[in-house]
Amino acid sequence: MKTLASLALLCLLGSARAGLAKETCSKLEGAEGQKLLESLQRDRAGLEPDCILYALNQLGDHPFPPAVKTLVGYLDTPPWTNDIPGIPHEVTAKTMFFPAVVAVAGIGKPAVPALMDAIGGPDLSEMARKNAVQALQFIHSGEISQAIGALVRESRAAKDTVVSARLLDTARETAARCPDLLKDACQRALTER
Repeated sequence: MKTLASLALLCLLGSARAGLAKETCSKLEGAEGQKLLESLQRDRAGLEPDCILYALNQLGDHPFPPAVKTLVGYLDTPPWTNDIPGIPHEVTAKTMFFPAVVAVAGIGKPAVPALMDAIGGPDLSEMARKNAVQALQFIHSGEISQAIGALVRESRAAKDTVVSARLLDTARETAARCPDLLKDACQRALTER
C-alpha cells in the first residue's frame, strides 16, 4: 500500500510538472537522456537557468539512471517559480519539489549509493543534504523511518569514520524533524541493527 502511494505521488509529480511546464530550452527540446545529461555536465556557471530546469524536469519525467551522479549535484537547484512580483504561482508538485529530487527519486534504488556518497561527502550544502534525504524518503516508499534506517546502515558500513559520522548525523537530524505521529518509528530506525 505504501509503495503504491509513493508511486502515485511520483506519477502526480511528473504529470503535474509535464502539464504546467513553462520553462523551455530550444537547444534541448526533444532531447533524450544522454543529451540531457551531457548538457548538465557542462560548466554549470555557463548554463542557462531555463535549460537546467528543462533538463532536470525531462530527466524527472523520463528517468535516466546514468544521470544519477550528475543529478545529485543539482539537488540544490530550486524549482521553477514565477518571477513576476505580486503574481502568485500555482502551488503544484512542480513548484513544491526541487526538480533533481524528483529526477533522482524516479531512478529509484539504483540512486541510493550516489545519494549516500553525497550525504557522506564534505561538499554537499545543507539544502542539497536535506533534498538528498527527501529523495531517499521517496525511494523508500515515502517512509521517512526507512530512509533513516538506510542512513544508519550505511553509516555502520562506512569504512571512513568522518563519512560514517556525517551519515549518522544526517540520520539523527532527520529523526529529530520527524512529525510527532512518526517519532517512535524514526527513533526505532536510529537504533536498528
